[in-house]
Amino acid sequence: MSSAFRLQQYLNDLLKNAGHERITQEQLSALVAAAAEKPAVSQTQVHRAIKHLSHGNADTQLIRRKYEDIKKKDLCPHLDRVLVLLSRRTAGDSWVTGTSSSSAAPPSTDAPTPAPAAAPAPAPAVPETRSRSQVDQLAVSELREALKREVGSPQPTVAAAATLSARLQQQQGGAPRQSSPYPVPDWLAERPYMTRGLVTAGPPADRLAPALAPLGDLPIATQEATVIEDVLFCLSGVDGEYISVSQGDCRIDGTIDPALQETVRQISPLFAHFATVMAFAEESTFVPGQVVQALGAALRSHVKNYLVLIAQLETQHRAGELTMQRLWFYLQPSLRTMEILADVADTVFQHGLQSGQILSLLHDRCLTGDERTQQLCLHLVQAAAVPYMRILESWIYKGSISDPYREFLVEDNEVSGRERLNIDYSDDYWEKRYTIAPHKIPTFLAKVADKLLRTGKYLNVIRQCDENLRCPEAPTLVYSPRERHYVDAIDRAYAYSSKTLLRLLMDAKDLMGRLRSVKHYYLMDQGDFIVQFMDLCEPELQKNISDILPTKLENLLDLALRTSAAKSDPYKDDLRPELLGYDLNTQMMKIHSIETYEEKEHWAPAEHLAISGLQAFTFGSAVTWPVSLVLNRKALACYQMMFRHLFYCKHVERQLCQLWVSNKVVKQFADGGDRGYAPAFALRQRMLTSVQNLLYYMTSEVVEPSWQNFIAKMQQVTNVDEVLQLHNDLLNGCMRDCMLTRPELLRTVSRLLTVCVTFVSFLQSPEPEEASDSVTFAASVAEMDAQFTSVLLTLLDNISDFGRENYNAKLISILYRLDFNGFYTEQLEQRAGARSHSASSQSGLL
Repeated sequence: MSSAFRLQQYLNDLLKNAGHERITQEQLSALVAAAAEKPAVSQTQVHRAIKHLSHGNADTQLIRRKYEDIKKKDLCPHLDRVLVLLSRRTAGDSWVTGTSSSSAAPPSTDAPTPAPAAAPAPAPAVPETRSRSQVDQLAVSELREALKREVGSPQPTVAAAATLSARLQQQQGGAPRQSSPYPVPDWLAERPYMTRGLVTAGPPADRLAPALAPLGDLPIATQEATVIEDVLFCLSGVDGEYISVSQGDCRIDGTIDPALQETVRQISPLFAHFATVMAFAEESTFVPGQVVQALGAALRSHVKNYLVLIAQLETQHRAGELTMQRLWFYLQPSLRTMEILADVADTVFQHGLQSGQILSLLHDRCLTGDERTQQLCLHLVQAAAVPYMRILESWIYKGSISDPYREFLVEDNEVSGRERLNIDYSDDYWEKRYTIAPHKIPTFLAKVADKLLRTGKYLNVIRQCDENLRCPEAPTLVYSPRERHYVDAIDRAYAYSSKTLLRLLMDAKDLMGRLRSVKHYYLMDQGDFIVQFMDLCEPELQKNISDILPTKLENLLDLALRTSAAKSDPYKDDLRPELLGYDLNTQMMKIHSIETYEEKEHWAPAEHLAISGLQAFTFGSAVTWPVSLVLNRKALACYQMMFRHLFYCKHVERQLCQLWVSNKVVKQFADGGDRGYAPAFALRQRMLTSVQNLLYYMTSEVVEPSWQNFIAKMQQVTNVDEVLQLHNDLLNGCMRDCMLTRPELLRTVSRLLTVCVTFVSFLQSPEPEEASDSVTFAASVAEMDAQFTSVLLTLLDNISDFGRENYNAKLISILYRLDFNGFYTEQLEQRAGARSHSASSQSGLL
């Protein structure tokens, strides 16, 4: 089925519901052809046509719904014009020409020809016109009478009146408004005459159709008065009779006196400036943004003064006191003003600027250009910055953001609520909830943006703690080209917020006491507690992780806390035992995200790892807000990793010491009876010395000096950000110097400890009874000796390379502790020589 046939069916159905006759296919074809030649119609004309079709015999809403259904099917590109022609047909007009069937032929577009003087034509009966309003008809009638009085000619002919009527009919269609980058209502385009700005109706070529008489035939004084009236219309956004503005292009009747035309051309830029400013002022009302709306309100205040000037000029014109030269003189100041305003509005409109971008634009123009530009832009930026400054005041004085359109430079991401602060104490609340949006920072606040962020964050934390918050100095912030006016207020608010929060953390929440308590347990600063705890829990922790009872560990931990020096710690009840499903190596490998072939075993699922409680055990702590800002989840994870490393080293040291105690029984043997155990005892002592030196290095040469340095710097902090930075530096430095951040060093230390544990288990096995068993025992000791020496040499070699690459003096010092008598120096030199020889051989082959 063709689209023309379907269109005929749908239109006939619409006409049937409206109570009108059907149309044939030939009539529809002629109707569509005529509609294609007609100018575009507005939505107002379409609604009027629908109402006219119903004319009380049908439901208007039903006809409108059926028309919308036809329009959605997209069967005809000129459906609006077809509907208007159909409505004229039902009124008895010719549905092809759009004129009455009883009227004369269509009027000519040529200039009207006056009737001969000897036989003056009777008063013309102007055919029915569909003008925009009765006011337009009255204005045309007054203009016709004025022209008759001036030229003394007979009354215009019917053809001339019909030409004028047709031109008024063509002016009913409205041209679409310029597309806006902002979301504006559709009715701004559908109902263009509701705007106070410039409206161009109909095609530009038809705007200046021939009038009743050429204006150039009139006297100069009459021309000047008529041109002034048209200019005043154009200055108000309404096209005149002889002067028209379409898309910013001023079109002037060519018959006007050249001098008057030149003056109009000098004034004409003001037409476009007013249209640009008025369009922005109206559309800014619907833009979601307080800064844009405030700028639009400021522009409307200038437009109001401009329209007052136009009204005063019109009053002078009515009194006959206004000439073109005087009009040009009065308009020159406004021309410069509107040019500046239009340039600002056009820049904001074309680029779709928002919030801080608009303020940056106006601020930059306040510092450049002539004096008039600076004054105007200063007034605009002061008005546009009022809502932005209100948000800023709420942020730096109360720590809250009231920003419904997300225009402020600080964005509230709301990653976690207040009710979860004591449960989920990650650093997301501090690091991610409030962030800076760089594109929303005004130029005049760029230098203090970071300080603004921290000021509000500090106050927000204080508010979350239900503390009384009263900023002692809270002056109203107003934009000023001199930044010190509001920068001083920001500095005072920052000083108050930082001191208040720091005092809250240090005094009310006892941050340093919390950190000392964490150091006692996680960094094994409380020696008697660690010994007491390991004596109680070591037998339980030596079991497989699946066989350990967590409740039993909690009871043993509580017993160790109550029977040691830790009983005086006010925060001991916040400590709890935890069993992780992976060992330290697996945890560090996941952090470093290393997926080499040698480390695939570290990525095995946690349930497949057969580890003991000693490898899985760590402490956990209950941290309350706002201390959790410092002791967040990331910081506690670092403490736990260092504790697991030190705890396992301490366990190996205790195992070797217990082995030394149990080996004293060989002293009861006869002379020479302990000779077979000498290599084992020597290896045990080397292992014990290495582990003790390693443990001493981490506790006495890394942790304790770093902690003392941290305490000294904490005495000089002025804000919480410095506290966070110092604490992070403490953790990062300790983990780096304890060899936790280098996977190869950590793996080597783990293998060294594993060899020691294996050796302890071997010596604690039953004693050999036969000679062959003695030989096997000696061979096993020798094998373990060689294995331990190889791993220790690898560790020393890696430490030496890493220390030279990173200039780590602390790490280098462990070389002298592990090789204090130069026992391994010769072997290290041999390894280095072999490595250099291998490298030179490969380079020679290449």
